This record gives sequence, C-alpha cells and structure tokens, in this order.
Amino acid sequence: MSGRIRGVVSLVVAVSSAMVVAASPVGAGPSGGALPPVLIEVLQVAGEYGIPADAEMVAANVTAVTPAENGFITVFPCDEDVPDTSNVNYFTDDIVPNLVLSRISAAGTICVYTTAISDVIVDVVGYVPAGSAITPLTNAARLTDTRIPNPAPIAAGTTIEVDITTPDEVPDTADLAMLNVTAIASDQPGFLRVAPCGTTPGETSSVNYLPGAIVPNLVITSVGTTGTVCIFTLAPANIVVDISAYATDGVTTLPTPRRIYDSRDLGPILPAGNTVTLDIAGLPDVPDTATAAVYNLTSDAATGPGFATSHPCQPQPPLVSNLNYLPGQPVANGTITALSPDGELCIYHLTPTHLIVDLIGYTTDTTHYVAINPQRIWDTREGWQPNCDLALISLGGGNYTLHDFEAGTAEPFGLPLRPVSDPRITMSADCTGVIYQARNDPATHDAVFVEALWDGSWSIVGTTESFHPAHLGLWALDDGTVLGYDGNFVTNIRTGVTTDAQWIRFITGFEPIEVILSRDGSTLLVMSPQDHPRRDPLLVTTWDWPTRSLLSGFEVSTDIIDVSISATGRYLAFSTDQRFMQRPGWAVITTLDGAAVDAVFDDEGDVLVWWQGDGRLKLIARSGIYSMELFGPISLVLEDRNGIAVLGGKVLSR
Repeated sequence: MSGRIRGVVSLVVAVSSAMVVAASPVGAGPSGGALPPVLIEVLQVAGEYGIPADAEMVAANVTAVTPAENGFITVFPCDEDVPDTSNVNYFTDDIVPNLVLSRISAAGTICVYTTAISDVIVDVVGYVPAGSAITPLTNAARLTDTRIPNPAPIAAGTTIEVDITTPDEVPDTADLAMLNVTAIASDQPGFLRVAPCGTTPGETSSVNYLPGAIVPNLVITSVGTTGTVCIFTLAPANIVVDISAYATDGVTTLPTPRRIYDSRDLGPILPAGNTVTLDIAGLPDVPDTATAAVYNLTSDAATGPGFATSHPCQPQPPLVSNLNYLPGQPVANGTITALSPDGELCIYHLTPTHLIVDLIGYTTDTTHYVAINPQRIWDTREGWQPNCDLALISLGGGNYTLHDFEAGTAEPFGLPLRPVSDPRITMSADCTGVIYQARNDPATHDAVFVEALWDGSWSIVGTTESFHPAHLGLWALDDGTVLGYDGNFVTNIRTGVTTDAQWIRFITGFEPIEVILSRDGSTLLVMSPQDHPRRDPLLVTTWDWPTRSLLSGFEVSTDIIDVSISATGRYLAFSTDQRFMQRPGWAVITTLDGAAVDAVFDDEGDVLVWWQGDGRLKLIARSGIYSMELFGPISLVLEDRNGIAVLGGKVLSR
C-alpha cells in the first residue's frame, strides 16, 4: 500500500505572470497522478504482499514512465536521508525499468524520490529474509563515477576496476556484490560487461546503451580475490556504480555469466503475445534443486512499444512488467524470478520483439532470498476518477443552477438557507449532498454550517453552530469527515470535536487569507500576509497535516485571488485577477515548492481553479467553465457570455 507522503524541499520562489507558458501538448508527458520532485512517496512493504514483517530487503522492479524532464529515481529505506545514488535514470518521455534491491526501514517501508515529475510503477518480486547471508548497507553508497573529475567519457575498449569494499560496511570477506551500474553513453551504441576481476568474462552484457542514453541496471556479481569487480565498455561512455548490498552466501553465481537464449539466432522476430519457456534447473552448473534464476533480460528490435513479464510458468502471467521497451531500442533489466516446480522460467511479451537471456546465477532455497509471485504495489497512472462532475452557478438571492457536466443537464437549485457573503460551499465525498455556510440570523450576523441532501428537493441533515460568521475553511474529506476552520480551531462539523489550530495564525503574525486541507487530509495550505495585509508578497506554506511539520514555503504576489490544492496534496493551483491592470487573468499549476508545472489558462478578468483529484481541473472564467487534464488538453464545457460563472460560480465536482 502507499503510505504517507513526506516533503523534502522547502524553497522560497515567486509565482508571477512571468511563469505562464503554453499549455502542455496532448499525448506526451506524465499523468495527473505523477509523483513530483518535492515529495517522497512512502511504501509499506514489510507485512504486506507476502513479505514478512522482519524482512531485511525488498526486490522491486521500478519503472519511470514518460517523465516531464530528464532526471532519476532513488529508492531507499525511509529511516535514512535521500542518498547520493540513483536507481532509474531517465530522459523526457522515456519508459525505463530497473530492478532495485533496497533495505527496508525499521517501520517496514521504502521511500521513492524523483528529481523530475514522473509516473512511477513499483512491482515487488522478492525479499531478503532476516538472518540471510545477504547483508544490506544502511543506505546505498556510490563506489565510482568516471565523470569525476574529468567529465569526458572513458575510451572504447576500456576496463575499469571498482573496489566494492570502499564503504566501511563492506568487509573484505564479501563474495558477492549487488550493484546498480549505469552507463552514460556518448555518441556510439555499445554495452558494459561486469565480471569479477582476475577472471575471463563470458560473451554476455550487463548494460546495453544507445548513443546519448543513460541506462541503469542491477548487477549481481561475484567479487574478485582482491575485493574488486571489473567493468568493460565497448564504446566510449562514463560509468557510475552504486552498491546496495553484499553477500557471503545465498546466491550462487555461475563461473561466468552465460547466454542461454537469444531469439535472434533462432529465426524471425518473436510474435506478439508470445511466451518463451526456458528449462533452467538442470542446465550446466545449475542443479535440479534451483528455486530461482538470476539473469539479465534484454529486448531488441521491437516493432512497437510493449513489455515483458517473467514468471514461474503460471497459467496467466501476473499484471506486472520486468522490462518496458520502445521500437528499435535495445533495453535490458536485471531480474530474479522464481522457477516452477519443474525448474522452468516463462517470459511473456506484449508486442513483437527479440528476447535475450543471460544467466548470472541461481538460488536453491529460501534461507537467503525468496522470490515471490510478482505484484504491482504502486502505479501513479491509476489516477483519480470523479464520482460526480457538477457546478453550482449563482443566479442571485441564494438561487443557483446546478450543472451536471456528465449528464449534460442544468436545473434550478435553491439552497434551503441563504448563504453568507462569499459562502464556503462543497460537495460531500459521496456526492449525495452539499455542505455550506449559511446565514442563520442576519441581525446578529451569526452563521451555521448546513448539511443538506438533494433528491429532487432539499432535506437538511443537520446544522452546526459556527464560531465565526466568516469561516476560513470548510473541507469535506474523502473519508466522509467534514472540517471547519474559524481562525482558532479546526472543528469536526459532525462530531463537534475541536483541534487547537491557533498556530496557523502566527505563521506570519497575520490572519491567513486562505487555509485549505487536501481531500485526503494529508496536506494543509496556508496563504498569509507577511508584514501588511495589502503589501507584496504573500507567503504560501504547505504542511504535513497529521504531524504539523513544514513541507515548503514560498512567496506569491497579492495579485493572486485564488489558490487550491489537489486531492492528495501533490499540486497547487494559483490564479489572479488582472482586470484593473487591463491584462488577462491567468492560472498556473505548481508543485509544492512553487515551481510551475503547467500554465493552464488566461482569460479576461479573473480565473478560479477547482481540482478534481490530482490530474483533472475545472477552470471558472469570464468566458465560461473549462475542463483541463494536467499535462493534457483544455476544453470548454459551459459557455457563459454574461460572466455569471466568474461572478458566482462554484464547481462541486468530486
């Protein structure tokens, strides 16, 4: 399961109209659920997916999918800081997989960090049990980077020697090393071959690269008698090597890696939807008792985008991938897969491609490593889907029109109690009712929270006395909780339980202009004046709500009239009113540190933004209401030539 999200960056940057650029094109780029670089995703693995609570390490296939920019992903135990290492390196719009072996934190978690916005897939494939001879480092460590101090690539045909005992944690007695080896290619295709120094390497490859590519791969290798491994590069390239674990037993490596299957030598390209079956147990140097295979899997000359899935010859392959490939590009990935009771390994591939298998080693029991049935535990592309798609347009006098965008209908919608000025109105999580702030006694200016259900006519479920006639926040969360913030307390509207939140007011010493809690209850956004209510700039801070810890802080102009936060607290939206400056209003999407992600819109007058989950938004403008996909298209869904939408519109989509 996916756990809490932690912030890692606290920056101060300005958000202004200068950040507005054209909207992202349709097609390329990550989904709206993609992980941004200022957050760390916490994944619970121990005690889940058949992995015992005391497991030492987890093996997972981690894939970067269509990132917005060049960057890399790092996976690490959550009780450590982000290490200076990488597991998956990617370019814009790449699809790059890599097998990762990470220590599990004491709380049973691993953390995923990306340097650029990217969709991320995590498939668990095995674990290292307690008491294993495979020993994880406290955190991954970098052994070598040939770019330092000279960034020029090393010459073709060069072999470098890497001492795996450089970290103090790795003893001289280590027999095996678990390495992440990355090739940073120059202008020629080629490959890296990893082998223990002092031995004759086989005719295999560990990392395959194309010109200009950055390609990582997990390599499990024996260590030479001097504690070193040797890495040969066919073409000019730089080499980066990180170590995550070592072993004195547990995985048996072949004397030299051996190519046991290459479809290029057998005939035409393999057809789509094909499964290759390989008999592993009983091969030379592999006993009949082998329980899992350690190998490098390569796709070559694919005719279309696709994936390959390794499994112990089940009737149906699991819904995971070990290798993701694109047309014409050779792609390799280290893999550890359980064998069938008959010692067989099956590899399914989606589209026509050649497959190459280089066997590195095997296991014979579950004492040191356990290969499990692969399971997908996280996929950011599984974005939020709306429960309802509604907007409430004010007609004045407390009367509204309810627009249902999915049904294409509009009907009168009179609220049972008159809202206060600038009312806080939201839809309940299950889309059955509206929760809003209403006028109770105009003479005393008292207000109440009203929860009402709509089934052709209104029925009031209940009212809750307000602490202030102009609440700063009214939040209906996905779990059904409804919270109100009055400047001093956050109150559960249904139970009446209050939480002291006066600390929010003293972030800058002034009462906040906006206080918003994300729908999942994870992230609080506060926008406040800093030294004068009307003076630039305003301060925006984001907080981890359960722990009240600061995630980020940055400044914005007082031109900002509206700010909102996405459903899981990953993205922010800012909009402004430029009517009096005779310039178009605009809206911009940012990550939690204020860095612009997508400039989505400009229009005459002001623009308001309403999130639908993390990847879909509604924009309320003078010209109408627009629907937008993050990194995707914008479309007009309700034209309004009279400007009613901007004067009294409220999108209630959930």
